[in-house]
Amino acid sequence: MALSNWATLAFDQSGKKCEGKLSIEDKIGIEIRKCSLYVKNLKAKKEEDEMIMRLNGEGVVGYCDYGIDFDIHFKVKNDTCFVIVTRINVDKKYKTEVLFGGIGVYAFGGKKGEEELNVTQKKFDAYLKWSEKTLKDSYVYEECEKWLNKVRKTKKISGYNQGTAYFAKHGIKGNPLLALNKQTK
Repeated sequence: MALSNWATLAFDQSGKKCEGKLSIEDKIGIEIRKCSLYVKNLKAKKEEDEMIMRLNGEGVVGYCDYGIDFDIHFKVKNDTCFVIVTRINVDKKYKTEVLFGGIGVYAFGGKKGEEELNVTQKKFDAYLKWSEKTLKDSYVYEECEKWLNKVRKTKKISGYNQGTAYFAKHGIKGNPLLALNKQTK
């Protein structure tokens, strides 16, 4: 049972599953949250100053600040967010590389079923199709194909659900909300 109303399936620079957060040189943070993408200033002294942008819709955003230059390719539609973050690596003869990518799923009102609330095979397949087209349209597919091929090999399609992860981290198994409900009756 998912214990929150959103989940992510994300991949790091090597194409391995990750939590859905990226830190670039400890200066810029990028996070898939619900069905949006958040870009934050990790050096901000106050919480209200840390948000740089929240992305919705579809497109590509180039970002350059703090000596960091990267592009965010994204598509947000209904309850699902697709994202790929790329940058040109000057140390590697100006080759484009993928830093991060993934899917965010959100159940508005929390009334969807378990399968809809997670990243399904159908959504993963749609993400792969979108990723390939996006990288080809950006003329960086050949340079990023290795990353995409690693992501394609993902065997178990399941998202990271922050509610479930929180309870698991504290040693609580199953659905603690049901256990609590039984105790209060």
